[in-house]
Amino acid sequence: ILFTDIRGFTAYSEKHTPDEVMDILNKILDYQVNIIKKYNGDIDKFIGDSIMVIFKGENKEIKALKTAYEILKNYPFEEIKIGIGIASGKVIIGNIGGTGRKELATIGDIVNTASRLCGIANKSEIVVSEETYLKVKVAGFKGPEYVSLKGKTNPIPVYKMSV
Repeated sequence: ILFTDIRGFTAYSEKHTPDEVMDILNKILDYQVNIIKKYNGDIDKFIGDSIMVIFKGENKEIKALKTAYEILKNYPFEEIKIGIGIASGKVIIGNIGGTGRKELATIGDIVNTASRLCGIANKSEIVVSEETYLKVKVAGFKGPEYVSLKGKTNPIPVYKMSV
């Protein structure tokens, strides 16, 4: 699971017109979507200025890391940066909701972990879980660094790369 999130978007929104905000948001999301598709990621959902992506099958961790790296490496928007979190593991995909409305959703501890890792990622930084890192062992990551995440009893090891 990969999450991207725009850093400082609320501050940007306060200083620009609604049309400017929607315009830049759609440009940034479109930029990311094209790269996500290139590496066969499935967009689970857009959450405001965030994207949740699922990678499946062989080499899913490599595809997620290539996506994250390419998004940050060639990122064309100087004023607004992105942070990215990635975690590997099992998830549950199914319909959730009430009798009046249901939607397909991906849930589970790994989804929460990826979201929290994205939350601690600085501008232009990728933060990955230990399981993800150990499956690919890509050069350029620093760690392990032990971090406390909401919902986790103990600090977990993570690896970070600034791009």
